[in-house]
Amino acid sequence: MAIEGVAGRPILPNNTANLRSSAAAEQLAEAVEQEFPVEEWLAALDEDLGNEPLPANYESLSIFRHLGQDERNAAALNIIHNYGVELSDVSLPPGKITLAAARDRVATLVNLFERRALPEMLGHDWTSEELLVLLYSANENQAPGSPEAGFPAVSPPNPVPTSTINIEINGNTAVLGQGKSQITFHFPKGLPENPEQWGLITQSYAVIRDMNVLAGESVAAVEIRNDLDFAGYANGKNAMLLGMLIQANRIEHTVTHEMSHHLFESLIKNNPEHLTTLDTLYALSLGFNRFEIADDSNYVNTTDLTGHPYDSSEELFASFSAAYYMHPEELLAFLNDPSTPADTRQLGIALWSFMRDNVYNGAVFSQSDPFANKTVESALSGFSSEDEIASLADALNNGTPQVRAAASSFIQTHQLSDDRLAEAF
Repeated sequence: MAIEGVAGRPILPNNTANLRSSAAAEQLAEAVEQEFPVEEWLAALDEDLGNEPLPANYESLSIFRHLGQDERNAAALNIIHNYGVELSDVSLPPGKITLAAARDRVATLVNLFERRALPEMLGHDWTSEELLVLLYSANENQAPGSPEAGFPAVSPPNPVPTSTINIEINGNTAVLGQGKSQITFHFPKGLPENPEQWGLITQSYAVIRDMNVLAGESVAAVEIRNDLDFAGYANGKNAMLLGMLIQANRIEHTVTHEMSHHLFESLIKNNPEHLTTLDTLYALSLGFNRFEIADDSNYVNTTDLTGHPYDSSEELFASFSAAYYMHPEELLAFLNDPSTPADTRQLGIALWSFMRDNVYNGAVFSQSDPFANKTVESALSGFSSEDEIASLADALNNGTPQVRAAASSFIQTHQLSDDRLAEAF
C-alpha cells in the first residue's frame, strides 16, 4: 500500500532532552506557535503576481516595516516552519524593489535552518525584504492553506520535516522514494511500530538519496535491525546495515559516515591521484593526534569509540566527510580555534579543500567558506616529506596500540624507510 512518509533533515534534532532546555529551541517553539495572518499575506501576493505596479508587494513591505524586530523574526520562523521554503525555482517579481540580495541572504538562512544550526540562524534579525522573499517562495510552492503546503506546526519530541515522500510497503519491506531515488529498506525483525522510528528511517533515506547523487551509483538496499547499535556499509554491494539502537541524535551522522565509504569506493578508490593525496593526508594525521580533527566522537558527543579515523585512509575520509557534511560550523570553529595546533589546522584545511573540490563538487555546507582560495595542494605545501616521517614516527612512539598498528601497516604497505621509523619499530 502507499502511505505518506517524511523525508529530509528534521527541523529539530531528536535529542530533545537537551533541546527543551536550550534557548534556541524555546525561541523556535514559541515562534512557530504564534499566530500570524500568513494566509492573508499569501493571498494578497497571489492576486498580485504578474501585475504592475505590484501594490501588494509594497503593502506587504509596509506591514513588515511596522512590525517590531522580534515580531519579524518570529514571523520568518513561522513561515519557514509551517509552509516550507524552496528558493531554487522562485521568480522574484518585477518592479522597483530589488530583492536579489535579500534572496541570497534568505538562502543562507534557510540552509542553516535545514542544517540545524539553530543558534546561528536564530540570531539573525530578519528584514522586511527577506520576509517578502519568504512569502513569494512559499506562495510559489503551494496554494495557501492546502494540505501539501509545508507541514503542521509541532513541538519536540516529534519533529516533522519539510517534505513528504511515498512509502510502498510489502510484507517486511518498504520502498521509499520514486524513480531513481528509490531505496529499499528490509526489516527482518518486522516493520517499525512507532512514528519515531519511521522518522529516523526517513531521515536516513534523505541522506542516502542525496549522497547517491554525488556517488553516481546508488546504495539501493538498507537492512534495518532493531537489535543492533551500529551501522555498516557493504563494500562492493551498494548496501548498508543500520541498527535502530543507535542514539537518535547520531543517526544522520552515522548514515553520512557509512555513505562516505560509498563515496570513497565510487570517487576515490580507483583514482590514483586522489588516493595518493589521501594517503599523504592520512600519514600526516597519524602523529601528534592530528586525526582528532576528524574523529566522529568530537562531533556527536559520544564515547571515543564512535570514530576510528586512525584505522586507514578510508576511515579518515569517512569521518572527515561526515564532519564536513553534517557539522561544518563545528569543524570550522575547531579549525579557527587559537588553541588548535598550527599543523593540525593546516591538515584540516587540506582535508576541507580535498572534500570540497574532489567529492562535493565545490559545495560547502557552512555559512561561508573561509578557505575558498585554498586547494589541497596549496594547503599541503606547508608540509614536507620530513613532516610525514615525523608524524609516522610519533604515531609509532606515542600512539595507542591501534594507532601504532595503523602506522606500521601504512609504512610496510608503502615501503617507507627512515632511521627514525626503524628506531620506532
